[in-house]
Amino acid sequence: MPSRDRRLTVRALPLFLLAVTMLTVLTGCAGTRPPLEGAWECVQPAPQPGQQPAVKVLAGGHFAFGAPAGTGSLSPAGGGTYAYEPKSGAYTETVTYHWLKALVGQVITFACEMDGDLWRHRATFVAGGEPFTIDEVWRRIRAPEDGR
Repeated sequence: MPSRDRRLTVRALPLFLLAVTMLTVLTGCAGTRPPLEGAWECVQPAPQPGQQPAVKVLAGGHFAFGAPAGTGSLSPAGGGTYAYEPKSGAYTETVTYHWLKALVGQVITFACEMDGDLWRHRATFVAGGEPFTIDEVWRRIRAPEDGR
């Protein structure tokens, strides 16, 4: 019977190695998050004196932003889905809701750069027959317990 046990071991070895490889890959990726995920505050353009900066949150392929407005004003806000290609530096937003209706449904691809906790993105496009240029710098908001 030792020869039969050896044949089972030899047959099971490829499956065992595949399982170990998959487990290693999956556990190695478990602690990582995409580089843009998290909360950001807009530092350029700077908020008006006495006004809080706009905040943008990216999580799970979705983004949302908002900025406080004065009394009786419409608060700038919007959101949708995003994709980021670190190698090319392309960040793309698909806008599903926005305070400017002309931007709803737009797919906007930004050139972006990361420098530590600063993220700059720029895009020029046309929406609703109007030209738009967005050139913003966002700073990562860190919670005290955030180790990143």
